Amino acid sequence: TVEIHAKVPYSLIKRAHRYIRLYCLKQKFNLTVDEELLKKAILDLEEVFRLSDFPEKIYEFEVLYLIIASSIKLSDETKAAEYIKVLDITKGEMTIESKTNPKVPIQEVTKWNTKAKDLWQNRTDSSIWNFSK
Repeated sequence: TVEIHAKVPYSLIKRAHRYIRLYCLKQKFNLTVDEELLKKAILDLEEVFRLSDFPEKIYEFEVLYLIIASSIKLSDETKAAEYIKVLDITKGEMTIESKTNPKVPIQEVTKWNTKAKDLWQNRTDSSIWNFSK
């Protein structure tokens, strides 16, 4: 929290990762699952996305994926679908840009886009949330 108030770069993304990690650990060890952790993570990730506070451009896609995955886990399919659209738009824009700029990380956006769509298609399969592996 001190880092966030001091506006240290990337502190929100770090905290969001901690919330998600804690949520996963609680689920893995069959402790009381606290959905508030995912809600807090989503708030932080949305702010990271809004501020474009990424160490590198490729983190944008991971942030979008984490928002999508967390939203699906919380049964907020509307929010998940909105962010999948954002990821699709980003992929489309980057595909066009990659034709003139070979440094565009098209593989990264494609990877995260595919993961998000796979998660979306399998969202009713409870085994995708099995963290005890």
